[in-house]
Amino acid sequence: LLLQSPIDSAIRCALGYGSSLTMYPLDIFVNYEKMPQVRCPTAIIHGLSDTIVPDRCGKALHKLAPNPFEACWLEGYGHNDMPYDPLFMYAISFLAKLKRDPPAYADSSRGVNV
Repeated sequence: LLLQSPIDSAIRCALGYGSSLTMYPLDIFVNYEKMPQVRCPTAIIHGLSDTIVPDRCGKALHKLAPNPFEACWLEGYGHNDMPYDPLFMYAISFLAKLKRDPPAYADSSRGVNV
């Protein structure tokens, strides 16, 4: 799983952590509750100057990931201005890691190739 600028919660992203307690029933993206259940390796890339989805969202999900790959925090970049080269190099390094060390549940007999 490769996530770029992910949100941990729609309410938390828009209004901050305190708001998620009172507005929980309205939050349709409670990814912080789902992330601990993700079994596959998870890579996260996020711009540290993101004003649309604060980097705290990506950092929160990275901490919750059971099988995290080293995250890529891009200094000086926001939500829509990340340069392609670092994005692609990060994705390539993540895929290379998966190829070297496939997850234990990967079953090549069912066509699951990493």
